[in-house]
Amino acid sequence: LSLASIRRVKVSMSKRSKSRAASLPVKEISLKLGKDELLRRLKDCHAFLKSTAQLEGEPPLGFAELALSLARPGVLNHRDKTVKLNASLAIVEILRVYAPEAPYEMEDLQEILLLFVEQLQGLVDSTSSLYSDYTELLQGLSKFNVFLVRTDKDVSDILVKLFEAIFDIASKCDVAVRNTLLHIMTVILREAEHMPKDVIECILLQLTISDEMSPGYQLSSSVVKQTASNIEPYIRQAIISVLLVGNQSDSNIADKVYDIIFQLSRIQLSTLTSVVPQLELQVKNDARSERLKCVQLLGKIFCEKGLQYVLQNPGLWNCYIGRFEDIDYHLRIEMIRQSKDLFDCQIADNSVTNGLVSRAHDTEEKVRLQVIQTVSDMATQHFQNIPEKLLTSISDRMWDVKWSVREKATVSLARMFKMHCTQYEEDLMWIPNKILHCYFRTNIEDKHLIEFCFSKMVIPETLSVEERMALMVKLYSSLDENAKRAFKEMLKSQARLQEHLRNLMESDKIDESSNDVETLKKSVLKFDEVLKDFKTLISTDRDSAFRDWLQVIVSFESSCQQISQAKQAMLDNVASQKLFHTVLEALLTRCNAVMIDTDCLKSILKLVSNVLEAEETEESEIPELHLLECIAVSFPKRFFDKDIIGGLIEVLSSLSDSSAGIVLYRILVHILDPKWADDRRLEKHLSSLTDQAMHHALTGSVGVAKEAIRCLTKMIWEPQTIQKLFETLISQLEKDNPQLPTVLTVLKEIAVSKASLFDTEVDAIIKDFAVKQILRNDDSVAKAKSKGKSQSWCDKEELVPLVRAKLLCIKLLVSWLKGQDSISKERLDCVLTIFHGLLVRNGDLNLSGRLSPAAMANLRLATAKGYLKLVKEKKSVNLSFSGYCQLALVAQDACDEVRRRFLQKLQKGLISCQLPISFMAILCLYGDDSDRALRNLAKKYMQANIEKRHKLVHSVASSKSKLQLLQPEYCLPYAIYLLAHHPNLSRLDFVSLDTIKEYLCVLLEPMLKDGECHGLLYSLLTSIKQSVDALEPDNQESNKRIYAVCDIAQLILSSKSSSAKASKQQEPVHLPVSLFNSKIKSSYHVTDVFLPPEYVANMQKSLRSTPVARAFGSPQKQQASRADEQSRPTSKSPKAKRVKEEESESTDGLSTSLEESPLSRFTKTRQKKVSQKKLQLSVISEASEGMSTNQSRTDHEEYLDSSVETVQVVSSTKREKEKKAASSSTKKTSARKARQSKSPSKTPGRKKPPIPSTETHSDLEEDENDAETVVPPKKSKKVAASKKKATPKKSDLKQQKRSPSNRASETVKRRVRKKL
Repeated sequence: LSLASIRRVKVSMSKRSKSRAASLPVKEISLKLGKDELLRRLKDCHAFLKSTAQLEGEPPLGFAELALSLARPGVLNHRDKTVKLNASLAIVEILRVYAPEAPYEMEDLQEILLLFVEQLQGLVDSTSSLYSDYTELLQGLSKFNVFLVRTDKDVSDILVKLFEAIFDIASKCDVAVRNTLLHIMTVILREAEHMPKDVIECILLQLTISDEMSPGYQLSSSVVKQTASNIEPYIRQAIISVLLVGNQSDSNIADKVYDIIFQLSRIQLSTLTSVVPQLELQVKNDARSERLKCVQLLGKIFCEKGLQYVLQNPGLWNCYIGRFEDIDYHLRIEMIRQSKDLFDCQIADNSVTNGLVSRAHDTEEKVRLQVIQTVSDMATQHFQNIPEKLLTSISDRMWDVKWSVREKATVSLARMFKMHCTQYEEDLMWIPNKILHCYFRTNIEDKHLIEFCFSKMVIPETLSVEERMALMVKLYSSLDENAKRAFKEMLKSQARLQEHLRNLMESDKIDESSNDVETLKKSVLKFDEVLKDFKTLISTDRDSAFRDWLQVIVSFESSCQQISQAKQAMLDNVASQKLFHTVLEALLTRCNAVMIDTDCLKSILKLVSNVLEAEETEESEIPELHLLECIAVSFPKRFFDKDIIGGLIEVLSSLSDSSAGIVLYRILVHILDPKWADDRRLEKHLSSLTDQAMHHALTGSVGVAKEAIRCLTKMIWEPQTIQKLFETLISQLEKDNPQLPTVLTVLKEIAVSKASLFDTEVDAIIKDFAVKQILRNDDSVAKAKSKGKSQSWCDKEELVPLVRAKLLCIKLLVSWLKGQDSISKERLDCVLTIFHGLLVRNGDLNLSGRLSPAAMANLRLATAKGYLKLVKEKKSVNLSFSGYCQLALVAQDACDEVRRRFLQKLQKGLISCQLPISFMAILCLYGDDSDRALRNLAKKYMQANIEKRHKLVHSVASSKSKLQLLQPEYCLPYAIYLLAHHPNLSRLDFVSLDTIKEYLCVLLEPMLKDGECHGLLYSLLTSIKQSVDALEPDNQESNKRIYAVCDIAQLILSSKSSSAKASKQQEPVHLPVSLFNSKIKSSYHVTDVFLPPEYVANMQKSLRSTPVARAFGSPQKQQASRADEQSRPTSKSPKAKRVKEEESESTDGLSTSLEESPLSRFTKTRQKKVSQKKLQLSVISEASEGMSTNQSRTDHEEYLDSSVETVQVVSSTKREKEKKAASSSTKKTSARKARQSKSPSKTPGRKKPPIPSTETHSDLEEDENDAETVVPPKKSKKVAASKKKATPKKSDLKQQKRSPSNRASETVKRRVRKKL
């Protein structure tokens, strides 16, 4: 107790000891009493006070003394807990009696409240004998709201201890006690005027307990729910203060503030109403850790509260979605992870989808991987909820730069297909397409990955044969053309690897340099590292089970089940060798990506039979047959089975004359083997096949007949059948025969495969029928209408029969020459003459005028294709230049379809290197095509051919003469000669020259991107200008046209690099002798220019601004050198002029020989004009300096108009100015010395320029004032002023330059320079 309380008690007891005994029925509480007596008196006191009603007015005598005696330190701090408990019970009653004011001072009251808090620990042990007393004490504290006696800051520590004690004992007491404790807490929080921050933090910390069923969490959540409106300001203050300070906060909830916010959102969302704006700021915090924690919090809140909360807080949602674009990739990854939960809760909108799509193209590899993983996890549970564009973005990642991303995306899509293909078959058939498109990548890892996905997920090995084949048919029917090509290539690669392994198995000794081993090294990663172990396991001198298993895998007779078992046994055998196990698994996967056996083929044939029996599908739409054809190309020996061959022939007999029959004949052509003739089991089937093929070859459609005759020619064991068929066909060669297309088609195939048989009747077929009756005869064709515009193109089916026969006869002529072992010159000239006539006469060979434009266009295209096919198939066929020129002009045909199809056919031969290098020049003629798409396609093809041939040159080690056949730069002479002899470019006017430039740009643009070819191109152009036309060596006009085209090419070349001449190759180049004669030297110099000077100037300007210049890059060095030449003053001495002319003559590759060529004269004239303009500019600048400061801009312009007259007096003006400047300097020196002598105290030095005055004075007055200080006294001021005006001081000149009028003068001078 305090000293004041003790003194007060002593005084009261001494004065009223007798009256106290009479007024209170309790004995005195004294510290001198023993424990038992003290305890008895405390109980009596408690009983007395309990029966006493609440005081109204002044308390009776003795109550104050009793209250003070109970609060003595000896009682409150007694060692016995029973004493303290009974004292607590009595004090509670005292507080009830004295309510609402306590009879204690603040210090005493704090001690009493601490005693109450301490006594609460007795509620833990319910088995104690004092438990009822502790419960009574708790009930009294709760009922009388004892802790509300004082709730100011003085008791804040007590409240904190109270709440900590309550949460501490909450988990150890029963429900009734917890409810009482809850009541105490809620009353305090509701009624208190001030609540300490530590109390709120104590409550909030209980919310971070992981176990939500714990009593502490339940008690804390109940407190928040019941007092939400009361404690919301305190919660806001506590949370916002922590969020603002961050990690530097000393608050107890600093580390768990985000967990607290989440729990509050779950318990009572209204407590966070004022915290939401701070969360919006916290999402944009500069600290990455704070943003990350806030993003994690918001993700959990949105998923917990659902779409309604998103709609209520659009600002917070937008800030949250904006973290998809966060600068730190850790936050972007966190947003991607939370996207799955947002989709699961069905609150993800387009913003979430767009965020994922954008992050799929993120620059960080980990972010892209996380997007793929998240979408894959989403597809596992709710595939139908994934947007289509999100799946598309994942498929795009299969073409990612990083291998890990490509692998993740491919495997994820394949896994989706495996899991959901049965349920969402139509929605997922695009996945195999996308996967197969990646098979064209050159990396071994990508090919292995795709084959692994096919064997494990797309067409799993674990499925039964029927299920796998049904799935494969559906998959193949859904593939596009590129995917089908990739699927076929995958099967071919599988067959090649099996063949190489089979060769290694059959060889006695494995040579590491053999083709088989090299192919395996290129096909499987790290195969060279395990080659030694592989050789040991498959060696023939060793009885190894490994060799037997491998034999099962590569055998044609093994079933899929046997192959799977052998693969697993091999991998288990080498499981301990990690590297060997990985390499072997990759090898076996690539060898059996798509397992096919005899049972699989029978299953597919069964599906074909079911389709034909159903009669619901057209015969042209049988995907099973196309799949069989694809398999037959790679695995023909798998079809060697009686049931399979019989099934194919049976299906052929049931098919009518349709495209399905064409496919079936192709299958038979691939699988037919001469060994079948010796197998008696197939005798019946082969006989039936022969009869059907004979029938279709005579009466079938063109397509079916062509495949049927190919099938018959493959059956070489029956030559009499072909002889009989050939005789029948000869008898049917009639112009009016409705089966004439079929007859000509079959004869065309016989001419290629059975040339000796065809030569027996060659005159009857070629000369008498094909040429005379078909190609030279237009009588049966109705005359084309001349009125109106007829159709320029149509399909072959829309043409009249005779025109279709003409097209087939053109193909027949080509096949006839193609089948010859050695072509005679007479036969070749005959065919080429007909082709040349067709092209020259625009498709109308007879000039009858009866053919329609569409018919003539088809004939021109067929002739051009015939030319290309002859050159491809027969390397000995050399076209004359007239034939080559006519073929090239097909690229500029009037019909768009002819140009397009001819370009495709030409590119097919060029990219495969089957056509010679001269045919690349034809692509140049598409440079000014009216169809922009076709023009761009030609440029694309040119670029592809150049890159392909450059790779071949670098990879092939051969002689120089053979390399010239591959180097794309050697097509430049052909292009130049072709353009020089182009019939539409015979006149070298500006329009023709511009057209030639466009043609050359198609060829030179892709070549000049590689800086290594500049020297070779320059050497070729130089050699051409030193040669003459080989066909017309004496024709000077022809030579000049060739040289003019060379000049254009040189200008284009020089615009790319001025060092082309310096990089000229030392080795000589070889020009085509059929076009250029280098033995006869040209009468002109190599530096002569054969272009109009005006065109050269215009072309040089255009090359700097057109797309050509942008593709080449700006020649900065040439521009810098030209700028230096223009800014350099003109040399006055003849020697300097001579040196300058020699320098320009040695450095310019196009404009040397300045005295003879037109370009040199143009250059001299241009230099003379530039010099004259420079001189005018110098005169103008000098004259403008002498003009007065207030001279207007109009005076300058008038002076510029008279600048021509001023040029004539430049020399005299300069001499006068030099004299005046010399005299002015002398006068300045003397004046400075005079001033120094008058004022010796001043430091000698240069005089500072005067500060411009704000007052306006005339220039004459200023000059006169200056003259008075400079000119000696003997001379008059007037003379001095005039002289000073002619030679102003430097300080005055500086002052003039600062004036506005002089600044305007300088602006005028800059504009003059720009114009000049």
